[in-house]
Amino acid sequence: MKFKNNYKEDFAKMKAGQQILKITESEYDEDYGCVSVKMTNKEGATLYKSFYIENDGEVNENVKRALDFFAFKALGHRNEYEETDLVGKYIDANVIVDDYQTEKKGKTIFTIDLWNIEGAKSFKKSSGGGSKKASDDIDLDAELG
Repeated sequence: MKFKNNYKEDFAKMKAGQQILKITESEYDEDYGCVSVKMTNKEGATLYKSFYIENDGEVNENVKRALDFFAFKALGHRNEYEETDLVGKYIDANVIVDDYQTEKKGKTIFTIDLWNIEGAKSFKKSSGGGSKKASDDIDLDAELG
């Protein structure tokens, strides 16, 4: 079996810390019962979050609640939604990066998780005293494309 090599030299590991992420893709895979969400930060680093909402045809209520919470923060409402509604939305989240060594192959693996998720509409520059002015807003669409 041949595999296409999709390695990209510009791959960048997501850095840890509070940051704005743009949801660039979101799709539901019926075969696996999974909603996959692709997010990109201002620097172009990408991460994927997968919500396996079904297992053997049964809904995993805990994962569904996690997806609903994520969607609520991104969309700003609790109304019915489709996974594609998330595309183009932004979240502000604390990105947690955890590196560890595998036992079998000795390779370094990293996992990424999101904490303290909130909806976002623009990047804010700190003005030193904690106050923010409208002139400090940056257009996310212009920044992230």
